[in-house]
Amino acid sequence: MSSTKQWEQWDDVHQNPEQLKRQKSACKSEVSPISIDPDDCSGVFHGSKTDYSTDLNECTCVDFARRMLPCKHMYRL
Repeated sequence: MSSTKQWEQWDDVHQNPEQLKRQKSACKSEVSPISIDPDDCSGVFHGSKTDYSTDLNECTCVDFARRMLPCKHMYRL
């Protein structure tokens, strides 16, 4: 599935104030992936206790698990 198609499921949430906070956080240098697979549209991010596997559909971080909406890792990816 193309990255554009994967991201379409989130089209209606990006302007939400909570999502705008996550977009701002995604711009910080400490939210840089430690690896990216451009063919798979996925990446790995270093967290404070563990690494997070991320793609445009989901992330293994706590924020995504709680809210089921794009997290800062997904926005950075």
